[in-house]
Amino acid sequence: MIYLITAIFLILAGITFYKGKDIVIRPAINNMDIISLLFVWIIFIAFGYFVKFNTGETFLMCMVMTVYFLAARFNRGFLPDGFIFQGNISFINQKHKFSDLKQVNFTSEDNQAVFTLVVNSNSIDTWRFPMEKKDEILKTFKDNKVQVIYK
Repeated sequence: MIYLITAIFLILAGITFYKGKDIVIRPAINNMDIISLLFVWIIFIAFGYFVKFNTGETFLMCMVMTVYFLAARFNRGFLPDGFIFQGNISFINQKHKFSDLKQVNFTSEDNQAVFTLVVNSNSIDTWRFPMEKKDEILKTFKDNKVQVIYK
């Protein structure tokens, strides 16, 4: 069973990497991503313990989930004609046009520019960029006629 789960998530990671090959601007990986990754490890270590996987299998599963998690987080961002969006419930990042955006919120926290993109009520993604990229990101939204709400 562990090898089936491993194969599935490696395939998903490969698809995610391939779909993100044309990304022009990517959000940074930040502290929240690292905390999420640690949470994923805790879940899979607990899962491995209760299912009685040996330590090597549990470690393998954690490493594969790390590869998938980093692929999913890294392969989202702006394309020349749209963006790749992770959303809440998707295992594979989805490509969208700027016209698909229902709302974009902008805030700044911890010296980061934080953009919350909403495609529909089930698809929300938060992108964090260094403050130096704030103007470039806002210009990208403006050039594509996307209204940004400042909070």
